[in-house]
Amino acid sequence: MTVNEIVTNQIIHKLDEAEKTGKVYYWVKPFAQGAPKVPLSYDKSYEYSGVNRLLLEPDEYLTKNKANELNCHIRKGAKANMVVFFNVVPKKDSNGEVVLDKNGDVVMRGFLKYYQVYSRSDCLEKSGQNLPSKLNFKRYSHAEQTEQMRQALVAFNSMIEKYCQANKIKVEVIKDGTVAYFSPNHNTIRIPDIDNFRSIYEYAHTVAHEITHSTMIPLNRQGGTSKELYSKEELCAEIGAEMIIQNCGIPDDRQYKNNTIAYLQGWSSYLRNKKQEIVYAAAKAQEASELVMSYAKERERNIDISHDFDGEER
Repeated sequence: MTVNEIVTNQIIHKLDEAEKTGKVYYWVKPFAQGAPKVPLSYDKSYEYSGVNRLLLEPDEYLTKNKANELNCHIRKGAKANMVVFFNVVPKKDSNGEVVLDKNGDVVMRGFLKYYQVYSRSDCLEKSGQNLPSKLNFKRYSHAEQTEQMRQALVAFNSMIEKYCQANKIKVEVIKDGTVAYFSPNHNTIRIPDIDNFRSIYEYAHTVAHEITHSTMIPLNRQGGTSKELYSKEELCAEIGAEMIIQNCGIPDDRQYKNNTIAYLQGWSSYLRNKKQEIVYAAAKAQEASELVMSYAKERERNIDISHDFDGEER
């Protein structure tokens, strides 16, 4: 069997096994430990409250004026976020006099206004780096990585660079980043810095996940905003990531391997025929992984996979 066939069979077997036993896997974010759990004001470090909790993702935000004060500029194409502010002031009559009630107390009136804020990761210093966080993000040195991992990572990064250059994909690496995503509208991938990931394996897997998403453009794969279409694309991206890193020889990480199953288990729950959709997504993932792998250096056709999906010897 090919690497992609092995990956597909292992994933389907693991999901079938989980469904029979009723076991539920829980996905754990592999980066941004120490990130804010609620939206925060960058300069004053207070928590946004009320409806702003619905308008903003957990992150650090600042206005354009504040960014200018810090000698920063806003990244081109960055999204402005609306913040709502409610306050009360004395009510005044047409002559500008403060209005009093029958008891002689000042009549107050409420008003609502809004202003725009930007994510800290979209505010760039003169060096081109994003504005550093004021929070204590956990960072990892990865000094313990093996020689096999180092060599595989070099080859992996080279392949990704060639693929992105050929497809005009911009990659934004964010120090202490809180999100990883592909934006088809801007043909841009945003990824946290490698030192924000718990393991090299999870870094490579996350990059490969977003790279698989990006293949929807050259392969004309259907996107969409409905839960069903979004779920199918997420299944494709997660399986494609597993295929890519195994084809690249990135050593399996037993400690975090079940994160893939948890991710697939979560998204497949939105689909009626899980088994059928997993097989369909795997076919799309294979097409995507073959496109990305075509940018790698010439490799031997028969790649020996010495470990199965759980990291145990076959």
